[in-house]
Amino acid sequence: MDGFAPIVYQAGSQTNFTMKINISLKRPLSVMLFLIASSVILFYGKALLVPIAFGAMFSFLVNPIHSKLLQFKFNKYLSAITSILTIVAFVLIFLSMFGWQIQQLYEQKDQIKKELIQKQEKLQGHISNWFGIKVKKQKEFAEKVINNIEDRASSLFGNLMGAMSNFFLSLIYAILFLTERRKISQFFQKVIPKKSDAIDIIEDASQVVQKYLSGKLAIIGMLATVYSIGFLLVGIQYAILIAILAALFTFIPYVGNIIGGSLAAVITFATGGTMTDILIIFGIMGAAQLIESYILEPWIVGSNLKLNPLFSILGVIALSSLWGAAGAVLALPLIGMLKILFDNLEYYEPIGFLMGDEKVKEN
Repeated sequence: MDGFAPIVYQAGSQTNFTMKINISLKRPLSVMLFLIASSVILFYGKALLVPIAFGAMFSFLVNPIHSKLLQFKFNKYLSAITSILTIVAFVLIFLSMFGWQIQQLYEQKDQIKKELIQKQEKLQGHISNWFGIKVKKQKEFAEKVINNIEDRASSLFGNLMGAMSNFFLSLIYAILFLTERRKISQFFQKVIPKKSDAIDIIEDASQVVQKYLSGKLAIIGMLATVYSIGFLLVGIQYAILIAILAALFTFIPYVGNIIGGSLAAVITFATGGTMTDILIIFGIMGAAQLIESYILEPWIVGSNLKLNPLFSILGVIALSSLWGAAGAVLALPLIGMLKILFDNLEYYEPIGFLMGDEKVKEN
């Protein structure tokens, strides 16, 4: 009998070891499955989910106005519609600020075409002298590029119409979110075990998104003003149009400034601007970006999202690959909301800690 004791002990220890492995692997496997399933749903559900996500952002943004109107005994539907109309009014005012410059740009399309032809001929001469590429080959390549641009122009118009329809659809979703916000809140209270946790998640997510979006809009307004004044003082054509477009792209994290600056340079070059004008534009934008990064961003937006740079960049890249430009705009507020959810759920709390910007004590 004594001889069998070690065998029984080894079998028991092996079983315990196997159970520990299963338990230790359960959490990372469930997280991986969650990420894979989420990616598939986000990719194939883009047409449905993008307007819903923007609608949720809009509803968070105007929620204070909606709450104030409800205090004045407004009907919840009338209050929601009135709150969303503030976004429509803002967009109309925004468009009116540079709509007349777009009209001027369109009226001078023939002059712009002549300018581009002259610059193309100069550029072809320089390329021929520097690199030995014949002008004929350059013209063939230029024709291919122009044909490609013309093909994409039609698809760009279709994308623009799609973006407009998604915008209005998002406004409808925002109205519905506002009118049903109490029922949505009670739903989360039923889903999340602790009622206090559910209330904290909803309030924290609402505050984070409101502060982030309102702060970014304020910064865009300030940058557009600074750009406009700077461009007008140095005599850049279509200064207000270029300034507003360049400021708008700062909504896209990390690469928005590069895109905005490139677009400003292209418009300036196409409308007869010189290399000096382009360098002045880059100089003004660079100085404004330093002010934004070191003064405006910390002061107005601050660390509301509480995300570390690694997950911020990964989130922007991931959502951009799934949803395109819309994903880049929505990435940070959505990931910020996801972190709040993880922080308040015990099972996923380590992931929330990993995503956060909390300082770690060094041993």
